[in-house]
Amino acid sequence: MIWRWIQDWREQRAALKELKTLERDDEWRLMGDELNPLHQARVALERGQFETAGQRWEDARGRMPNFIYQSEDSLPILLGLKRFDEAEAFMNEGRRRSPRDHRWLKGLARIAYASGDIAEAARRWKAAQSGGMDSSEAWVQEGACLRALGRLDEAEAVFNHVLRLDPSDVGAWMERAKICEDRRDWPEAETRWRALTERHQAPHLFAGHAWALGQLGRFDEADAILERERARYPADLAIGITRSHLAERRGDLNAACERWAELLRVQPYFDRGYLERTKCLVHAERHVEADAVMREAIERFRNETWPLFEHAMLADRRQEWNEAVARWEAFRLRFPDRDEGYNRGSGALDAAGRHDEAAALRQAPRHTGVG
Repeated sequence: MIWRWIQDWREQRAALKELKTLERDDEWRLMGDELNPLHQARVALERGQFETAGQRWEDARGRMPNFIYQSEDSLPILLGLKRFDEAEAFMNEGRRRSPRDHRWLKGLARIAYASGDIAEAARRWKAAQSGGMDSSEAWVQEGACLRALGRLDEAEAVFNHVLRLDPSDVGAWMERAKICEDRRDWPEAETRWRALTERHQAPHLFAGHAWALGQLGRFDEADAILERERARYPADLAIGITRSHLAERRGDLNAACERWAELLRVQPYFDRGYLERTKCLVHAERHVEADAVMREAIERFRNETWPLFEHAMLADRRQEWNEAVARWEAFRLRFPDRDEGYNRGSGALDAAGRHDEAAALRQAPRHTGVG
């Protein structure tokens, strides 16, 4: 009897091993397909399609349960979806599976930063430094967190330490330049950014140099740099954003509006660009165009609350109360569980003199819907 039990146990073990092998084979075949759910989740996230990205991520967890721990896409997807608790659990499970892999320590630090706990992120990056990492990333990231916390002297000490170990570390040189910006020491910031661009050809470095020049009032020099680099990197966000903001700083709102439009033509899923272009158009008193930009954002980012919210706020701020009422109604229809639609909608009704409707809306039940 005992031998039969042992034989059954061995057969079960063999069957389980074969099943796991087949599952891994299926995962490897799937990961080579561009239509695999992890890749689809990343693409959906880049396009601002958060609901779709979440669904594809769940598919990946079910169909690729091992590969998701190997992929560099998994953590950015979770952070993009703002699933911070799930990301923490994911990193801790990764540490359990491969405790010597330092990716998990770095991931935990990134989660803290993404969730807004910068002090905890600094502590986690410091902890990662003792993990045997063979790069300066943990030190540079700790310094960046200290800079974000306003602890500039501590941050500069960290970067100086990195540069003593590796004088070629571009990230540390960049952060030192940013510390000068934080201190409003624009002459030294310009010197540091210029030195970086002389050693390294990268668009974000030229953008940093141009911004420092702009702060010194040297707009023609800044624009010359940005136009040259834009010809080389037409879709680069750092170049595009800096071009637009420098035109605003120069006081040329029409040029700034056009520059935001140019950036969105090559980066149509850059959500912040729609908000910045709209703000610029409002300052230029080009309200019809501002409304059109927000309508475009509503179509492109269908599952996001902010386009409908900002579209309604445009009418609110102009005190076009009946138009605001209609826009807040559209917001409520799409996101019936969000209080803003009811609170601001009733306020717009009151401002329009439609007090009975405002009172009824304040008493209306909130619904659970998509959003």
